Amino acid sequence: MMAYSCLVIGSDNPPRISKKVLFLVEGEDDGVFLEELFGQLGLPEDLIEVRFVKGKPQFAGYIGALMKDPAFTSGRLEKVCVVVDADADHAATSAEMVAIFSRAGVHDVKANDFVTFSGVRVGLFVLPGDGLTGELEDIVINSNFDDPRFIHARDSLVRFQSGEENWRKHSKRVVQIALALSRIELCAGVGRGLRNNAFNITLDATEEFNEFVSRFLGE
Repeated sequence: MMAYSCLVIGSDNPPRISKKVLFLVEGEDDGVFLEELFGQLGLPEDLIEVRFVKGKPQFAGYIGALMKDPAFTSGRLEKVCVVVDADADHAATSAEMVAIFSRAGVHDVKANDFVTFSGVRVGLFVLPGDGLTGELEDIVINSNFDDPRFIHARDSLVRFQSGEENWRKHSKRVVQIALALSRIELCAGVGRGLRNNAFNITLDATEEFNEFVSRFLGE
């Protein structure tokens, strides 16, 4: 598995970009998840760097700044990919991210695809893929659907909801309950749960993303 190296990009912690491929994600736990998945895919640690931007609203500023970073302008950085959750609306999230890229001068970016800008390959992937709504947690839930912990977590949420109430971040709540029922040191987040072996994911659950990464990293 990849070593824990997920870094925040921003003025409060601006480490130099040292690798040829950069993946940007929303939160730290998303980065941990991605590193674990890359480890399962056997991708080389010395090639890829994963950083998080402290939430989707921060992408606009960070992508704009990245286009001016010496690593980008010098060509030392060869490939950059943003990975985000679709959340409740895949089309809206895709459009939002495409607009952010466009404002930074990178045009024609599409969800789950990549373009070349100033000699750098720039990509965007909206999870869980295939035009679906949802987030990383849904990948884990689907991979562990018949696990008693996840069954109990889903049933518990149903019992405690009242009427037509639909709690926000439903999938995150399911995973948090499942983690609390796991025989590991208590941790928060799907990425750390995966890293601490609380559960596994099947690679077919991330098949579209895996294929995208293969194309993105290819020549």
